[in-house]
Amino acid sequence: MDVYYEKSTLSNGLRLIKLPMPAVHSVAAGVYVKSGPRFETAEECGISHFVEHMLFKGTRVHPTAQAISEAIDNIGGDVNGSTMPEYSEFLLIVHPRHFEEGLRIFGDILLNSTFAPDEIENEKKVVAEEISQYRDIAGDSVNLDELAYNLMWPTKAMVYSALGSNESVHSFTREQLLEYYRKHYVPSNLVLVIAGNFDPARVDALVAEVFGGGTGSAEIHQPEYVASDGFPRAVFRKMPTSLGYIKLCHQACSYRDPNFMASLIICDVLGGGTASRLFATLREEEGLVYDISAGAVPYSDVGSIDIVTSTNRSKLIATLAAILEQIRILREEGVSEQELARVKDRVACQRDFLLDSPSDLVEWMGVRELLTSPEKLETPSEEVERLRAVAAERVNEVIREYLVPERCALVLVGSASWLQRRQIDRLLKE
Repeated sequence: MDVYYEKSTLSNGLRLIKLPMPAVHSVAAGVYVKSGPRFETAEECGISHFVEHMLFKGTRVHPTAQAISEAIDNIGGDVNGSTMPEYSEFLLIVHPRHFEEGLRIFGDILLNSTFAPDEIENEKKVVAEEISQYRDIAGDSVNLDELAYNLMWPTKAMVYSALGSNESVHSFTREQLLEYYRKHYVPSNLVLVIAGNFDPARVDALVAEVFGGGTGSAEIHQPEYVASDGFPRAVFRKMPTSLGYIKLCHQACSYRDPNFMASLIICDVLGGGTASRLFATLREEEGLVYDISAGAVPYSDVGSIDIVTSTNRSKLIATLAAILEQIRILREEGVSEQELARVKDRVACQRDFLLDSPSDLVEWMGVRELLTSPEKLETPSEEVERLRAVAAERVNEVIREYLVPERCALVLVGSASWLQRRQIDRLLKE
């Protein structure tokens, strides 16, 4: 089973992907914008996320946030936005009979926001509260993802934070926000994906009506990295808790890299499910953790294999030692044909699950089109076929290349002692 899709480009440069799914009872529409903290300067830190918030605070047609909410609620729909490292996502889910009205509201939010001065000042307070949730008493970040990114991929801007800081957020002016919005929210920098139960024959005209009036183009450049030497490396953040939150990362590859399929397999072998090596050993056999997982974190140009878990302070050293021991065993012994076959089938099943969800398919197609701009988009089923073709020998070569101390970084948030930190540093180097 696979999905059928059509891809086209409006005359203004906006890319449109349509995935008809006549058997479902919803329609999902997603807009993907190349705009995120990876592309921000130090002065702009947090601006992508702030602009995302402001788009829901009032438009020319729906002048307040309440008016937007009521318009969506009145048709039984749901709309939301999120800011990821290198894109902003906006998602609408609505019943098929309300799709046309829903898409018009959706377009109004994205294209006609007013950035009212009073709303900007009020939203600064809201975002400040959001920032405080990820800061310790001293005001330092305790966000595992942001700490790991800054450790793995330091840039010349020397900053990476999706939310920004109190200082940066409160410094934003209306003119600065509008300038950033006008630079990024232009047709050539947008991808619109529609999946679900809709009439394909009417969509082109509707999309042209709602999104066809925009103009402009954008050149969004990747950040300049500082030379990545000094691995393995670690960062520790104190937090008043009995637990230690661990994120162990290894530099791997991007979406575009030929090794990406192998990295997906490696992650599943290590921590993709309850039969994975890390879960079976650390939880079921040794009782060190409640949960542990491994996942690929790919960007358009770089990527990593990340292991995430938490444990009691007294078990920190034993937990990290057990993780590193499983990595060592995997590196030295590799993946067997039997294990590889099991993992490939599990990943294939997970990909097939996407075919039942319009919103999951929207994200799948939108992110890949935006970040990789392939000549032909790969469907989940086509990716599965490529994954099934990866040989055990190739997987083992990638394991030996990626899972080494020279690519390793660790973030620990919690209450580790000075002695534990020294033991952790030693473990990473061994």
